[in-house]
Amino acid sequence: MPAPEQDFVPFAAAPGANVLTQAEYLALTALGPGFSSGEAYSANCNKVWRQSSIIASAVAQLIADSTGETVIDDGTIATIEANLASLFRGLGKLGIDTGAVNACSVTLAPPPSAYVEGMDLTIIPAVSNTGASTLNINALGALPILYPNSSPLNPGALVAGIPVKLSMNSSKTAWVIGSNPTIPNATASNEPVALGQFPSSLGTTSGYKKWADSNSPSGFFITQWINVTIPPSSNSSGSTAFVFPIAFPNAFLLGLALQSGVSVPANISMSISGASVTGALLNWNGSLQGGTQVVAEVTGY
Repeated sequence: MPAPEQDFVPFAAAPGANVLTQAEYLALTALGPGFSSGEAYSANCNKVWRQSSIIASAVAQLIADSTGETVIDDGTIATIEANLASLFRGLGKLGIDTGAVNACSVTLAPPPSAYVEGMDLTIIPAVSNTGASTLNINALGALPILYPNSSPLNPGALVAGIPVKLSMNSSKTAWVIGSNPTIPNATASNEPVALGQFPSSLGTTSGYKKWADSNSPSGFFITQWINVTIPPSSNSSGSTAFVFPIAFPNAFLLGLALQSGVSVPANISMSISGASVTGALLNWNGSLQGGTQVVAEVTGY
């Protein structure tokens, strides 16, 4: 579809035009009271006409670019005023989605004639998305909805009934999501962090949780836990090796051996030693029955 037209053309704007310089115009004695009767100097008049025509042309172009509406000098004011108001309201609409899952559809009134750079609006999705999604405004064509980094939406980025702001991208080939609970992954300090950046495996007998941290070489600090089984016939002080649920990318930092329920007598002391990035030794001081479960908690990065 062709770009919207606007025909408010600036007067005397060509290079070398016969106009006063800006300094001369500002020093003009007629600037306040206006020109008096007598001889009219063309450079003076041209400057005045250019001042008003340039700003009129700029406003008309802004309306056309931002709303997709044609701006024509046909002697009427109402249409231009309505489109200008539409511009100030950011299309002036809260779009109600009537589409299907992953395919939003919104009808605006008055309808835009084309997608234009800078177009933005807020929509209320009819259903939550399950993956990559599109938006079609007034049957102008379905365009993908993307994150600012140009990646497609994650499931749940659009939540049924929750308003979300969208803006047309510079190439007019996609909508870019603005305010939304789902955000792209942070890549530097002080950026908002998406919950998806905290990968985990939350098992009851073993598991891990990664905590995003830009100060870590791997970008994460990692907490892990595992139930370590005391070998059979361990009726005196001893140790047993165990393997972490996942290897630490860089280094082991800290380990604790925790008594599990009432199966470990209170007078038994336990510790963790000999740790590498993949495993460690669980040590105990005193008699433990074989098969006793001890929880080892380790931290690293």
